[in-house]
Amino acid sequence: MNDSDNILVAEGLYKSYGRGPARVDVLRGLGLMVRRGEFLAVMGPSGCGKSTLLHLMGLMDSPDSGRIVFQGQDVNGSASRRTLLRRQGIGFVFQRFNLLGELSAADNVRISLRVRMLRDDGRAGELFEKLGIAHVQRRKPGQMSIGEQQRVAVVRALAHRPALLLADEPTGNLDSANSQVLLEHLRQINRQDAQTIIMITHSAEAAGFADRLIYMKDGQIVDQ
Repeated sequence: MNDSDNILVAEGLYKSYGRGPARVDVLRGLGLMVRRGEFLAVMGPSGCGKSTLLHLMGLMDSPDSGRIVFQGQDVNGSASRRTLLRRQGIGFVFQRFNLLGELSAADNVRISLRVRMLRDDGRAGELFEKLGIAHVQRRKPGQMSIGEQQRVAVVRALAHRPALLLADEPTGNLDSANSQVLLEHLRQINRQDAQTIIMITHSAEAAGFADRLIYMKDGQIVDQ
């Protein structure tokens, strides 16, 4: 496989928090390659380092040692460079939707684009349609179901056409029916748009929607 086939490469990642007796080693030499267009699920027990890995892959933090290459660029270095690459190339969907309650669904998406100094080129409307929530664009979060709110969060994450979508327990606040709907839409977007997705999950059912599953334990990948 050529390097160009990989959207993200992590090599020898170490990350710890605290000092002295309070130090906790969270990642211990972890390595990972993610192919372009891949739908990857990451599972493991609480405290195994999944969220820390997501923060590093999302360029929200840097490792103590090791390196991350995103779209061919070594991102170790300045925080300002990581911020620029994150805003341009990565979208996030969290368990908590983080929608602004005083704004409509469409305005929640528009303000996310404005932060990136972008205008809606029509992608947001396409996503509202594709995710089956075109009817909620003028509604505020309090006027939507939980499942609709989560799908609005997906629209917001993808409206700027990121190369990589990171999803942190995206079905954690959803019932089984809404979880199924969301996961089917994520798989559809992955397959139709070749959208690369990395999803952290505790659910084996959710992981079943991915192309590949890796399992973490004690800061390392132990199975895939």
